Amino acid sequence: MLTKMYVNNYRCLVNFEIDFDALTLLLGANGSGKTTIFDILYNIRRLVIDNDRVGDIFSLDDMTVWLDSNIQTFELSVKGNDGIYVYKLVIENNKEGKRLQIDSETLYHNGKRLFEFVKGKVEMHLDDRSGLGYPSDPTRSALTIVSDNYENKKITWFKDWVEMLFILSIQPKTMSAIAENESSWLKPDGTNFVSWYRYISQEHQDKIPDIFNYLRESIPGFDSFKLENVGKSKNLKVGFRSEDKTKKTQFFDFNHISDGQRVLIVLHMLLIGLKDMGHTLMLDEPENYVALAEIQPWLMELSDACEVSIPQIVIISHHPELIDYFGVEKGRLIDREPLGPTRVKPIPTQFDGSLKLSEVIARGWEHE
Repeated sequence: MLTKMYVNNYRCLVNFEIDFDALTLLLGANGSGKTTIFDILYNIRRLVIDNDRVGDIFSLDDMTVWLDSNIQTFELSVKGNDGIYVYKLVIENNKEGKRLQIDSETLYHNGKRLFEFVKGKVEMHLDDRSGLGYPSDPTRSALTIVSDNYENKKITWFKDWVEMLFILSIQPKTMSAIAENESSWLKPDGTNFVSWYRYISQEHQDKIPDIFNYLRESIPGFDSFKLENVGKSKNLKVGFRSEDKTKKTQFFDFNHISDGQRVLIVLHMLLIGLKDMGHTLMLDEPENYVALAEIQPWLMELSDACEVSIPQIVIISHHPELIDYFGVEKGRLIDREPLGPTRVKPIPTQFDGSLKLSEVIARGWEHE
């Protein structure tokens, strides 16, 4: 579970620190830096898991405009594997080469150094023996070349945690009904949902009956999915039935149902598809496209899933239902003055009892 993040010199995040619970709701005005927090986690995943070059992920434009520094710092504290991991990444602008590169990258577990990359050289401390050193490319994460074997179990655990980050801002209009292959991971915009469903249907077939039953209870008229061959690809069709059970199920291509129905299917699928698989789920404004009457039942299911079947869930939202449901106990108020740095402020708890938290925020009274 991600417990803390520290960032310096990245957009509006300057000497910024935030802590997380198993369920956390990020609140705040547009432009305050909420989505930036998710962007950083996605960038770190690309660096550590996808082996992308640091210059293809981060940009010189991401450095804070009012700071005269060529160094960016990112630090994550993650609870798990009988301890606390601390991962620190320092990126520098190599002005001579006019490129971004990694100045240092370190990983600790319970205060013990597991891995350190500094100035082009790796020092790795294996589980049962002393350090091992070798050179590495400063434009890529040196963690990507650490092999997953019995000597590196602690490092492997951390890499697995990073790989299982699901960071989503669902965009239904870009979703396709066609998938050429399977994917164990959802892209941030959810466009490869059908590929992910193919993966679940093949690698976790035991989940499919639960998924169908759950969706039938949650989405009016839903009956089932089916995958049809389209050359070497698969086309996802969604079946609906009327209240008259004697009528035949009618199937539609996934991209022919409404935007709201697609989003609702993805949201509900996440709670069952990720069940007991160890993922961290991060959702940016999941209520978009979803009707008020549809979001409330999902919130209750989400609350039940957190910690029981999904270790950690972090949500960004402006929606009154989410603010009032989770805000007081689970909220973090992300605040930024115009052209200033972002800070985390306490959620207001002392206000007129006749008002809900969402109404206090709507009036701009959360700072009073």
